Amino acid sequence: MDGSDVLHKDFHGAIKKEGVPFNKKFSGTPEELVGKLNKAYEKVPQKGTLKIPRTVEVLAKNVTIGEALNKSMGKGANLKAAGGSMKNIARVELYEPGIIIFDPVALDDFLTSRGIESHDLFDFFINDEEVGRHVVEEGVIFPFYQIPEMEYSLFLTGAGQALSFNGSVETFCYSGIPLKVVSDMIVVADLNALMDWDKEFFTNYRAKCAESLGDNDYLDVQSGFYSLSIKGYKNLRSPFLVHGYELDLSPVEILPLLPVAATVDDWDFSIV
Repeated sequence: MDGSDVLHKDFHGAIKKEGVPFNKKFSGTPEELVGKLNKAYEKVPQKGTLKIPRTVEVLAKNVTIGEALNKSMGKGANLKAAGGSMKNIARVELYEPGIIIFDPVALDDFLTSRGIESHDLFDFFINDEEVGRHVVEEGVIFPFYQIPEMEYSLFLTGAGQALSFNGSVETFCYSGIPLKVVSDMIVVADLNALMDWDKEFFTNYRAKCAESLGDNDYLDVQSGFYSLSIKGYKNLRSPFLVHGYELDLSPVEILPLLPVAATVDDWDFSIV
């Protein structure tokens, strides 16, 4: 962009006028910081492309810096109107050996309807096998483990390019998994999401995702019932990490019955 060096200085000046320091931590809340940045950028008309630096994944095109800020904070509504793309690639670093796929609002509804107040949902679902079975059969969560603790890409079918799969190896494909989406998004996270359930964080995930430690991320998915297929890949290329899981979501009117073989023992999700 012509004059980008001048524009960069203008950004710094606008931020400084709003009282946001560059050489020390901002003393206010994250919401206050975002509010000040939005105000600083509201008069900047120039548009560009928003990318993730490490993966070069394009999150949105032809957006102002204010719109880009909202997108990076998970507030995608304004970008969709401005021509931005849906978020179809997620990245998760595991600190526990498993991944959970879920809609946080659907999970909270499930817990509320059953009066479950435990913060260690992983332990609760294992010890109460009936509830644990229902939470999966009703499409509220789908956990898969044991898998090595490392970084993975999780992406919707259609993400990436043909070159992204050159030389890759498909290690498995499991289908017929029920999934219910009620808030136009799903979260992918390591097992800590269930072991230390944080209702406030996850049910406000789009606004809170910037606080993530890297062990959770999200994908834009339209609300509805789905039959989920999961494919495992290794040796993937950009914009994916080397190891990844493809999520193929087929809309259905009625949630599918979970296959009898869909157990931790019988389905191996390791791709290393």
